[in-house]
Amino acid sequence: MRLSIFVNIILYLFMANTTNSWAQKTIHPSIDPAEILPEWAISMYAENPNVWEVETAYRDYYKTHSFVKTTHTQYYKKWRRANRFFIAPEGYIQRPSPAEERARTDKYAALKSRQATHGLRSGTWTCLGPYETFADYLTGGVQLAKSEQANVYCFEQSPANPNVLYCGTEGGEIFRSTDKGLNWACMSRLLAIGAPTAMKAHPTDANILYVGEYQRIYKSTNGGMTWDIVLTESNLDPTDIAISPANPNIIMVSSFKGLYRSTNGGTNWTQLYAQATYDLEFKPDDANIVYLLKNNPTEDRCEFFKSTDGGANFTLISNGWYNSTDPNRDDAGARMTVSSADPNRIYAILIGQAKSGDNGFIGIWRSNDAGNSWVLPNTPPGGPYNATTHPNLATFTPDDAGGYHQGFYNLGIAASDTDADDLLVGCLNLWRSTDGAASVEWVGGYGGFQTNYVHPDIQEIEINGQDMWFASDGGINYSNDLETPTKH
Repeated sequence: MRLSIFVNIILYLFMANTTNSWAQKTIHPSIDPAEILPEWAISMYAENPNVWEVETAYRDYYKTHSFVKTTHTQYYKKWRRANRFFIAPEGYIQRPSPAEERARTDKYAALKSRQATHGLRSGTWTCLGPYETFADYLTGGVQLAKSEQANVYCFEQSPANPNVLYCGTEGGEIFRSTDKGLNWACMSRLLAIGAPTAMKAHPTDANILYVGEYQRIYKSTNGGMTWDIVLTESNLDPTDIAISPANPNIIMVSSFKGLYRSTNGGTNWTQLYAQATYDLEFKPDDANIVYLLKNNPTEDRCEFFKSTDGGANFTLISNGWYNSTDPNRDDAGARMTVSSADPNRIYAILIGQAKSGDNGFIGIWRSNDAGNSWVLPNTPPGGPYNATTHPNLATFTPDDAGGYHQGFYNLGIAASDTDADDLLVGCLNLWRSTDGAASVEWVGGYGGFQTNYVHPDIQEIEINGQDMWFASDGGINYSNDLETPTKH
């Protein structure tokens, strides 16, 4: 059974003058000798910068200074991402030798071979353009358009009008489409906004949108033509925004600064929790029931909470939930999803470490009774990993016990609205399960360098009825005919 046809909607948009080379994307900007630079920028432009020191200085600087988008902040984002694979343990940039690069390529080829042996679902990916980046070196000399134009952090399809789409990009812009992705318009040219990390559209009015970035929540009531700041908190770092489908004046924001709730459309807010919160979901058939994933800083692990009064109060539920007591455990975040096909079904993917050596992936938990109890369909938390029974979804390869991963930055999950057992999971690679998370299969990403190219580094996955989307470092990808394969 084929995977079905996906469409890559490549967002050239704010990167119109870049190409497919990371080196070209991170060209050192011209600096006015008279300009006074912050310490983090001076460190970044040094001859041999330490990435960890620059990153710490950058965050410390914006704890006491208002964020203003500049050439240097834009360069920092591209510089940080361009070197993300080449950071030595001490923090300095260490590019691989030609031999090491060949070994990496061989590793990806081995992954593809293994996945083909174990039933990789092939598929066709078609670029609609604009065609700014091509990849003949990945396809045996055949020049094909490649999804590698823009890094999209968040995405939203309006429930009121499915033709209206919004997305937020790494460059600190918000884009809107009114024809389901064929054409896009920037709605934030005059808005001093950082890179959006969360957005949510009103359930009955496609012109009302909430967007969250580094320290603010913005609201537009006219499709992004104008914006109002409705919440400001330093180091907010929003992770999700939820709107009650029964009462759209009830807005909730999960963030690394805690959980916030408004009952008057964002005019006033109450902070319900001060600890980091990762994700929010309303039960598909009951707006009184809200689910929350939250960090427990004392236990250093993620916990599940449930509300039965529309998010005013939450209760911790631990029956069957992840509960590592290993001293080396670490909570790196989590995401969850629900399904209209079975309103009682919830999935939650947890990353970090349940014990030493987990290398980013803990497991996918499932609830069949609206969160009152939980099971782990696959192997117990953490490793050992292998390519067939217990893949490591966070790293480059499924059996990689010591590989690189990007934690919460690349993490998404969404269940089908027609089959609750069918779900997509995105980390560095895109994965699919058709048996309720008991097993997973690699769909694409690192190692998938052929005509069915899936850009790696998945930021968000959204499924609305027959419409399926994911946002990645390469743009937005769409499908409306992802068939349910024979389950095995």
